[in-house]
Amino acid sequence: MPRQFCICMSGFGARLKSERIRLGYSQEDFGAVGGVARNAQSNYESGKRAPDTDYLQAIASLEVDIGYLIKGIRTGSLMDDYLSEAEAELISSYRRTTVEQRAVILQVCEAIAAKYESEHSKPGTQFNTQNDGHAHLRLNIERKRLGLTAEQIISTNRMSIGLDQYIDAEEDRVNIVSEWSGVDFAALASLGMDIRYILLGVRSVIIPEPKNAHAQN
Repeated sequence: MPRQFCICMSGFGARLKSERIRLGYSQEDFGAVGGVARNAQSNYESGKRAPDTDYLQAIASLEVDIGYLIKGIRTGSLMDDYLSEAEAELISSYRRTTVEQRAVILQVCEAIAAKYESEHSKPGTQFNTQNDGHAHLRLNIERKRLGLTAEQIISTNRMSIGLDQYIDAEEDRVNIVSEWSGVDFAALASLGMDIRYILLGVRSVIIPEPKNAHAQN
């Protein structure tokens, strides 16, 4: 018979849950790998029951940090790569999406990061877009690359600005770097625009695929 897991269980359940989330598994799927049902997995994570050694050996195949589970100390490269609970939750949520949804998530994250980078770049640095002066031109280029009109972009109701304000941005009457919000750039990213290119003048590693062509203006 498998031996019962005989160590101090203080904090074990929380660490087990953290590892499961880090690896992107549901309780049911994680428990199945360990050879137990979902309710048993839930009991392990809540500290109501202790798993046996067969369970630990099985989940080790998922690259679970067993040393961390038992001792609460990260081992090897896992210590360097340790994710916070929020980061683990984000990855777990990402893994539960479709390929198409993941592309949008990556674009939105890139948009937010580019917005932050553009706001915090110092004068004279490569990405000092406050003095770049060409973001409006790249915005126009991206819109036309996707075959969208300004009206079509605003009609999605995802932007916090109106049509006139959008047109002002393309015609350089508004500094989009300082005056647009992250919500607006996230909305453009969800349409397939390369926000890093618009704000920083550098193409993203993953260039969004153009949508179906529409009339260009």
